[in-house]
Amino acid sequence: MHEKLQELITYTSEKFNLTDYELKRHHFFKEKHRLNETVYILNMEWFPREAIDEGDDFNPPGAISIDLDFHTKQLKDIVFVHGINRLEANLPEADQIEAAIEWVEQESGLEFGRQFKLINNDGTQLSFRAAADNIAVFPSGYIQLDFNEEGKLSQYSIHGTFPEEDKIRWEPFNLTSSQTENIVKQQCTLFEIPIVDQEKWLNVYGVSACFITNDGERIIAFEEVENDFSYTPLQTTLHWETIEERAFPAQDIDISTETTLEAALENKQPAESQHISEETQQNAISLVKAYLQSIKPEDSGKWKITSLRREASYLFAELKLAAGESRVINRKITIILDAATLQPVNHVDNVALLETFQVFKEAKEAKLSLAEAFNTLFQYVEITPVYVYSKTEDMYKLCGKIDCDYAIDATTGELITLDELN
Repeated sequence: MHEKLQELITYTSEKFNLTDYELKRHHFFKEKHRLNETVYILNMEWFPREAIDEGDDFNPPGAISIDLDFHTKQLKDIVFVHGINRLEANLPEADQIEAAIEWVEQESGLEFGRQFKLINNDGTQLSFRAAADNIAVFPSGYIQLDFNEEGKLSQYSIHGTFPEEDKIRWEPFNLTSSQTENIVKQQCTLFEIPIVDQEKWLNVYGVSACFITNDGERIIAFEEVENDFSYTPLQTTLHWETIEERAFPAQDIDISTETTLEAALENKQPAESQHISEETQQNAISLVKAYLQSIKPEDSGKWKITSLRREASYLFAELKLAAGESRVINRKITIILDAATLQPVNHVDNVALLETFQVFKEAKEAKLSLAEAFNTLFQYVEITPVYVYSKTEDMYKLCGKIDCDYAIDATTGELITLDELN
C-alpha cells in the first residue's frame, strides 16, 4: 500500500477512534469546484468488526462512510449507515449548537459569521451556507449536519465554495428600489407554467431572479454565476442548404467521478476546468451542426446552440428552438461531443418529458399588459445584498439579488404566490 494512502487510513482511524472497525473498501473520486479547481477525495468504508459482509457493495447497519480531501485531510463527508453511531469520538450532538459550530469551524478551517452562517436548525438538522460577514455568496457552499433519534451525529457534509477574506471586495451596498426599477422591468416577462393538478397551462407574469451589479449598470444571469469556468453562452442558429449524409455511431457516455490513486497523487487539474477557446467553439459548432443534420435533416434554422460546457471528458452542447418558447419547460436537445476529438458521440432529447404535458389544456389568452403587471409586482420585488464571484477578476463583488415571491395571472389579474404554482 502506498505510504500516502496508509497515512490517511491511520489518521482517520485515530481521529475517529475506529479500533472496533475495519476498513472494508476504499475508492478515489474527483470533485470539481466552480473556482477552476479539482479536488481529489479518498472514500473509506469502515465496518464494525462483528458485522457480516453481505457483498455487492452493501454496507451493514453501523458501518461508516468517510470522505477526506486526499491532500489536505479535510473531512468532506461522514455517513453512519441507518443513522447508527456507536463511536466514542468527539462529535457534535443535536442539543449542543455552539459546540457543533465550533466543531464545524475546526473541521472546515472556516470562521462562523465571517465565512458561513446558520440557515436552519430544526432539532434534527443543522444547515449552514457560505457567507461573507453574514452576507450570502454565489456560487455558494453548504454544510449540513444530521442527527439520529438519540441526538447523535448521523451525517456531516461540506460542499461548494467558501471564499477567503482576501477574495472579497468590500464596499457599502448602494442599490435602491428606484435605482433598479428600469433594470427589474426587463426581468418581468410573460410565460406559461403547468398546473399539474388541474392539467392545464397558465399564463402568468413574473420577475426572473437575477443579480444586479452594485453600480446598477449590469444584469448578471444565474447561469453565468452558477456554472463553472468552461460554461460558454452562445446564440448560434444552425442552418444548412444541402443535406450531407454522415454517420455518427452512438457511444455509451461515462461521466463517473471515480479515479485512481495515481491520479490523486499527481493532483492533475483536468481539462474540464479550462475555458473553451474560440477555435474549439467554432469547431464544436460545426460538428454539432453536422450531427443535428444527421438526426433532424429537415430542421435547418429551427435550432440554436445556447451554451457549451465541459464535463468529464466531454463537451455538452445545449440546443433550444430558435423561435423561442414562452413555456417554462422548453424543448431541448443536448449533443455530447468527445472533448479531445470534438466528435459527437450521443445526444439527449427531452421530447419524452414534454409529451407528458400533451393532455394539458392550452393557456387562456393574456389580457393584462406587461406594464400593468409590472406596476403591481414591483412593490413585492426584494433586493438583497450578496457577493457574486467574478471569473474575470477572481474576486467576489457586491451585487443585489433580485427576487419576487409573487406572480400575476395574466388573464384574471390575480396575485399568486410562487408556492401556489409549485
